[in-house]
Amino acid sequence: MAEAASRSQLTFAKGALSEPYAQQQIIEKAAERGVSINPQRLEELSSGITELVGDLNELVSTVREQKPDATTVKTVVIPGVISEHADQLKTIAGLLDDMDNGGIATALESLSDMTKAGGLQVSVLGSGPAASDQDDKTGDRIHIIRPKVVISDRITRLVVLDANYEASLLAQMDPTVRLATGAEVFGRALQPKVYDHLSIRWYADASGRRHGENQGLDNRRIRRRIITEQAQRAALVPPDERCLFVTFRKRATGPDFTAEIVDALNTYCPSWSQQVVTPDGELKPRIEILTWGAHEGLNEFSDVGHVFVIGVMRRGWVTKDAKASLRSDVFARRRGDQQSIKEVDPNVLITNQVAGALIQALGRGRMRQTINGQAGQMVAHIP
Repeated sequence: MAEAASRSQLTFAKGALSEPYAQQQIIEKAAERGVSINPQRLEELSSGITELVGDLNELVSTVREQKPDATTVKTVVIPGVISEHADQLKTIAGLLDDMDNGGIATALESLSDMTKAGGLQVSVLGSGPAASDQDDKTGDRIHIIRPKVVISDRITRLVVLDANYEASLLAQMDPTVRLATGAEVFGRALQPKVYDHLSIRWYADASGRRHGENQGLDNRRIRRRIITEQAQRAALVPPDERCLFVTFRKRATGPDFTAEIVDALNTYCPSWSQQVVTPDGELKPRIEILTWGAHEGLNEFSDVGHVFVIGVMRRGWVTKDAKASLRSDVFARRRGDQQSIKEVDPNVLITNQVAGALIQALGRGRMRQTINGQAGQMVAHIP
C-alpha cells in the first residue's frame, strides 16, 4: 500500500472535496462510470478531512515550537467518519485520478489504506521548523508516514510471526521491544517453508516501466508482445485451474495495461472470464487481474495455480520526479540513519525492491498455502 501522504496534498484534497463545483464534478464523473456517490457522504468526508488537516496544522505548530530532531514522532487521530467510509474515500480517489488530479488522488488513497491498516492512529514525523512558509509548501516538512503500532500495556509478551517492517521500526524506537527468532521464543527452531513445488519460468524481456520515455513497457511493440505471449500461455492452462495476472495500474497518461490484457485474453483465451469451482466449492473467475500495490496482503487468491506477471515494479534510484524516486522513499524511512543507506549500492536496493514486489505477487497464489511445511504447487511466469 502507499505509506505516505503529505500535509499539503491533504490540504488540496480538503478543497477538492469541499468546493461545490468540485463536488459536482466528482458526482458527474461517478455517474459516467456507473458509480453512485452520495452528496451527503461527500460532505461528511469533506468535514472529516477538514478536521484532520486542522489537527495536522496544530501539530505542526507544536513540532516547530519544540524543534525536534529527525526521529521525533507525534500522533494524530483520523476522524471516525473517514475510518467508517474508507472504501468510499478510495472510490473518490479513483475518480479524482481520472480527472487528472493524481496528487490529491494518491493522498486520499493512501489515507484510505492507512485507515484500514492501522486503525485510527497514524504517526507524524517532524523534521524541525521550516525555513519559511514557501519552504514548507514546497518541501512539506511534516508528513503522515505510517500507521502507528499500538500495544496495550497489559500485554507482557508479543510474538510477530511474519516479516514486518513496522515491528523492526518499533524495536528501534522502543528499547523494551526485542525481536526474536523462533528458537528464542519457543525453545526450538521453526521449520522453514519448503518451495520444492514452486516453478518459476523466467523470460528475458525488457519489462520495466519507463513512463513517457517509450522504453520498456511504455513501448507499444514490446508491451503488446509480452501481453500477447502471457495471454497465450494462460490459454494453455487447464480450463478448471485459476490464473492471476499482476500488472501496472493506469496513470493519467499512458497505456491502460488492464484493458490491453483483457483484449488479449478475449483474443487468445475467450473462456477466461468463465467461473470455475475452487477446492473450497466457491465459484470464482478463471482468470483475474490485479495491479501492483493492490496485490499485497490478499488471501482470496490462495487457490491460484498460475501467476502471470506483466511488467515488474521497478523504481529508479533517482527520477525526474524526486518524490517518486526510491532514494526519496528509503531516506524517508531511515531519517535517523541515512549514513548507513548512503553506504549501500543503490543497485542493491533497487534489486531488493523488485524482489520484494515479486515475492508479494507470488504470495497471492497457491504457494501461500502450507501443508506440513510444504508450499503449495504453483507456476509463476515472470518476464
